[in-house]
Amino acid sequence: MAEKQQYKTTLASPGLVDMGYKGALTSKVDELLKKCNVKKVETIKKKSIDLVVTETGLRRNKGKPHNLDQRPKSPMKYKERGLLRGTTGPLEENLIPGLDYHERYHAEQCNLFNELSNRFPGTGFLTSTKQKKDENGLWFLYRNEQKLSTTQFLNFIDKITLIYIEELRGLDVKDLPSSDIEKQERDLQTIAYSCQAIVMGRYLVAIKCNTDFMKDEETKLWRNHVAVLLSFAALLVILEMMKLRLRQNSKRNRTTNENSFPVAVFGVGVIILLASAVYVLRRRKKIKHLGFLFRKFLNFHSSP
Repeated sequence: MAEKQQYKTTLASPGLVDMGYKGALTSKVDELLKKCNVKKVETIKKKSIDLVVTETGLRRNKGKPHNLDQRPKSPMKYKERGLLRGTTGPLEENLIPGLDYHERYHAEQCNLFNELSNRFPGTGFLTSTKQKKDENGLWFLYRNEQKLSTTQFLNFIDKITLIYIEELRGLDVKDLPSSDIEKQERDLQTIAYSCQAIVMGRYLVAIKCNTDFMKDEETKLWRNHVAVLLSFAALLVILEMMKLRLRQNSKRNRTTNENSFPVAVFGVGVIILLASAVYVLRRRKKIKHLGFLFRKFLNFHSSP
């Protein structure tokens, strides 16, 4: 029996523009979160989806449709990544001559999968797969030397995302020290940076190709490409959600430490003051036992 895709995506329009991209990505992320029964993440989910769409989703200017829209951060991000020459004018004029965009994002996928298999050595599905070119020079993912179909590839990416979603659940109950939080943030940033490069490369290919939607084969290729793009984008969203959660924990820890410091200082100050008072009183012979006042102080603070 052929393997079926487990977490499907819906895309209402034949283009990744404006709300089409955001809507499709949101539906994908919701499907994955539902699988793991993750709750109380609506705020960080929305922020992360907005960030990914803003930084990776190119769109055309509404007034001059042949030009790039300058309002999102994405044109500058693409330029910084070496994927576009400039940020103004038509998309076609900003493409870099001689740059093989397919080769670029496939090379990044190799790096990402190698990094993930090192980080999760216990996951057989990662360590048993390898990305390489077939006899026709096309990139495919292989598992035990067997070429994976597009559906199997999509399930492979989503499986990686589910690992990180489980880690996201664990972040809700962990009380991590600041050093651990900073290390986890750096590790997540490394994976997110690589994942973002893949999404950008695939996004460019998706919007610049002249797909004839009257031809079934071209439509199928475009649809498969977009489905893979959205799976990588969903992984990127989860990574951004984890980074936001870690920052929340870090902020909570700092607040706790800041609040406990004045209390500790106050306590020490009270003890010093009491000791000084006892010393003076004893010298005046108005109290005989040094421990009396301390016992009073402790009894007072231990009473409900």
